[in-house]
Amino acid sequence: MATAHPQGLGSSFVTGVNAHGTICGFRSIGSPESTFYPWTAFTWSAKNGYKDVGLVNGCDTFARAISDTGVVVGTVCGQFWIDAPVRGLVVDGDEITTLGVVPGGLTSAVVAVNSLGIMVTSGLMQQSRPIATDFITQGLESTPVVRPAGFDRARVFRITDEGLIGGNCNSVSVPSPWVPYVWRGDAYLAVDVPLSVGQYISEASDMSDDGTFVLRVGNPYRCVVAGPIWAEIGDMNCDEVVNVDDLLGVINAWGPCESGCPTDFDENAVTNVQDLVIVIENWTKVQS
Repeated sequence: MATAHPQGLGSSFVTGVNAHGTICGFRSIGSPESTFYPWTAFTWSAKNGYKDVGLVNGCDTFARAISDTGVVVGTVCGQFWIDAPVRGLVVDGDEITTLGVVPGGLTSAVVAVNSLGIMVTSGLMQQSRPIATDFITQGLESTPVVRPAGFDRARVFRITDEGLIGGNCNSVSVPSPWVPYVWRGDAYLAVDVPLSVGQYISEASDMSDDGTFVLRVGNPYRCVVAGPIWAEIGDMNCDEVVNVDDLLGVINAWGPCESGCPTDFDENAVTNVQDLVIVIENWTKVQS
């Protein structure tokens, strides 16, 4: 099914759809005589058609996601978290809320929301280093989302009602391709991508409630559905078991390490006795 731009001109982009078939996105607005085309977030359904959010304080609005309860989230005054002075946008019925910056940050953007009203917000922390930090935001409380070990950049695109957070991550300090991941509050999910296409992996585009990903992989691209592999905390090498290999890995990496190193489980920029304790506390038997 195609949805035509309501004015027959300009551009429109769909960014999300909920379980009731309501889509969200953003589109240009104006008239054929306009020299300036602002952008507005919108929702569309077969029953109700288009509903524009409009400009907020003269700024463009962009929708990123829509929950099953119809809450739309996105940004104001910029499309991405790096576009200062961008701020997060929440639209709940006729109520429009603009968020402040993320804790300790310079900007904010709402990148995901579930039907419980729990959001993932993202924001620029340093102007000189274009890397965002993600937060789980509920009401006035925001908790940082820890990046997977070995990576210093992450982009979240989904949070489920069960609290699974899906996204893509890579490393800026040590250039690496984007890889998908899921965080479930106590452990990371590695994504089971066939080895034959692993070297061409691209960013995941969506995730189901159980953590199954839709990926674009290969050269040329093709669609792959990848299942989850849960990794325990302390599993340095992501082989689905915490054992002597992880213990030796911590010992061999003892001392200061750069942010995101795989043996720094408590994210304090050093591999030490605390990380050793984490391995021991999460020790599991080798799976046969």
